[in-house]
Amino acid sequence: MKKILSVLCCAIMLVATSCKKEYINENNNRTIQFTTTSNSWTTSDGGRIFSTNLDIPEIDDYFQDHGAPLVYISFDNGATYEPISEVYNGVSYSFYHSVGQLIVEAQAYNGTNVINNPSNAVIKVVLIDSN
Repeated sequence: MKKILSVLCCAIMLVATSCKKEYINENNNRTIQFTTTSNSWTTSDGGRIFSTNLDIPEIDDYFQDHGAPLVYISFDNGATYEPISEVYNGVSYSFYHSVGQLIVEAQAYNGTNVINNPSNAVIKVVLIDSN
């Protein structure tokens, strides 16, 4: 009886350990770069908040519900990127998105001071899809 149980246990262990877990990595991420000039930024409150609107048709209804953007900004023509939300030289950068667009905003770090029009920048948007 012990031999039969031992053989049965060994057979179960062989079957259980022979299973192979497979990972399927599909990369549906997309990266889009925009070059903004100081003229790309607009203000409607006398320079307290500047914004630039990036048209991104890839942000559709499905992405709006299931995806997420990562946004980076570079002030040295793409040599280095800083993630947004970011405070750079006393200016706070943030973003929000809706279907078809992503808006990057710049304002004083304290939210009350008037700032200069942001300078030329490269903005990198990485769209992360999720199921």
